[in-house]
Amino acid sequence: MRNCETIETKKTSLKESKMNKSEWEAVYKDLDIGYADLYMHERDYVNGSNKKIREKGGRDMDYIIDRIKNKIRRIPELYEMAIGGENISDYSRAIIADEFFSRRYIVRDLSRLLGLIQEKIKSFPNEE
Repeated sequence: MRNCETIETKKTSLKESKMNKSEWEAVYKDLDIGYADLYMHERDYVNGSNKKIREKGGRDMDYIIDRIKNKIRRIPELYEMAIGGENISDYSRAIIADEFFSRRYIVRDLSRLLGLIQEKIKSFPNEE
């Protein structure tokens, strides 16, 4: 029962969250650093010359994925952007989130999310 209450609270807060340009730029910077780290460790995970290197690459990826996951889930507007919008059922949202934060798709999906954040930053009027 408690999970249902949390989900309902989260749904209502998605529309209320409004971030300014500097906050979006800070989020972009954090996620971009995570993306660079992920990209580096993904090569070891996929193309490592032996099992030990591949396992270490996977562990390193898992650590970075957890950091990125926590960052995205703390900001409702960012979570909505990452998982695909507000008109998605809870079941679909769970499946999309599982795929987004998996080793197999995180690099591709995070790249797409960074592009969306850049568009969001460009949509703000210039502050001079």
